[in-house]
Amino acid sequence: MEDSYYKKTESLFQGYIQEVDFLMQAQKYQLSFLMMSQIIEVLGAFIDDKPFRAKDQSQKRFNLALKKLLKSQYFKVNDKNFLYIHYRCNMSHLLTTSTHILLSNTHHIPKEQHLSVQNGKLILLAEPLLSDIKLSIEKLLKKIETGDVKEKKGLSVQE
Repeated sequence: MEDSYYKKTESLFQGYIQEVDFLMQAQKYQLSFLMMSQIIEVLGAFIDDKPFRAKDQSQKRFNLALKKLLKSQYFKVNDKNFLYIHYRCNMSHLLTTSTHILLSNTHHIPKEQHLSVQNGKLILLAEPLLSDIKLSIEKLLKKIETGDVKEKKGLSVQE
């Protein structure tokens, strides 16, 4: 394992998580969901076999992270690219989700309803999603540490 690669990766994701934590403390949930959708895709970029800056990899990377790093429930609800289309793409391109997803937080909806379907809408809650992303980051770092994920060139971390 390349120690500096592990540290760069850890630092990169710590920065992302700090930003999301800050947004959530400020009750800026829409922006925190936007960032989390991008973090999922970045997680996938670390475990695919393409260079970081490879073109047209968004869907593959998002789905790969759901399958390999997040809890299995995410991959299951992503049937037919549901989360990718209705969550990630809409957040990235329209700064909102589709009518098939309800974004909320545990102040309004009990955390047990995260990833459940109510009135035809998938419920995504900010706090459980962030918690699951943190676990996914730990999983990625462990894979880097054990050599299961190899170093990719081009990782730049702003200090």
